[in-house]
Amino acid sequence: MIETGGHARDGRKSNAENPTMLRFNVKDVDSAADLLEARGVPVRRKSFDWGLVAT
Repeated sequence: MIETGGHARDGRKSNAENPTMLRFNVKDVDSAADLLEARGVPVRRKSFDWGLVAT
């Protein structure tokens, strides 16, 4: 996926300037989110008409 609207600059950007999200398809979003939370990863679950995501 390519997202537009960013601003290029020389050198490394901070995470605030250039956040990264990895996307994985899983059979059970809630179970995957529970596993991440058990390992100390903060997860926000969001429900839409078309499905469920966790970020």
